[in-house]
Amino acid sequence: MFKVEPVVNIISNEVIGYEILFNGSIPNDVLFKEPSVYIDLFIFDKIKEFFLDKCSKLEKKIFININIQTLCSDRELFLKIPENVYFEVIENGRKFNFYENCLSNEKDKIVIDDFGTGNANIDTIIKLKPYGVKLDRVLLTFSDVFLINLLAELNKHCQIVIFEKIETQEELERIKSLGFQFAQGYIFSKLSRYNQIVKIPQNLTLKTVY
Repeated sequence: MFKVEPVVNIISNEVIGYEILFNGSIPNDVLFKEPSVYIDLFIFDKIKEFFLDKCSKLEKKIFININIQTLCSDRELFLKIPENVYFEVIENGRKFNFYENCLSNEKDKIVIDDFGTGNANIDTIIKLKPYGVKLDRVLLTFSDVFLINLLAELNKHCQIVIFEKIETQEELERIKSLGFQFAQGYIFSKLSRYNQIVKIPQNLTLKTVY
């Protein structure tokens, strides 16, 4: 099943885009025996089938999570998405650095997800200069001064900074007062469900994907 979460301009209260999330059942024999790239490609194929062919008609941005290894193993994925669609990848230290070069030519279609967790660091943003960055709610535990300085630095190197997982009015008012313009989270709406159950085949292979 797919879920759709709005991304909101918290200054104008306009929905500027949506993140499409996949929530499906993955059998253990697929999850543990097949490389994750195959599962990613299968999910991408289903998202394309149900959403992307319609996205070009929307005046909204569409964000899709995908494994960085998948993007670098099939560069044609960038050719299969409408102009208003962006791939979200997680910056995870050494592994990300290994694949970073293959993304440099497509940086305008890349959004770094979950910034503030794991190995994520500002050096990656400075070097890659992606289209955007999504900040994890763990950063809400940091001081106002830290967040103001972080936003100023990120704005130098990417076009959009989105604060994720905003849940309360207090959190929303805080990030708004600090200068953040874009956010997403449960405060705006519960995840909207696209009532289409997608089962991943147990005999999943590369041939199945294509």
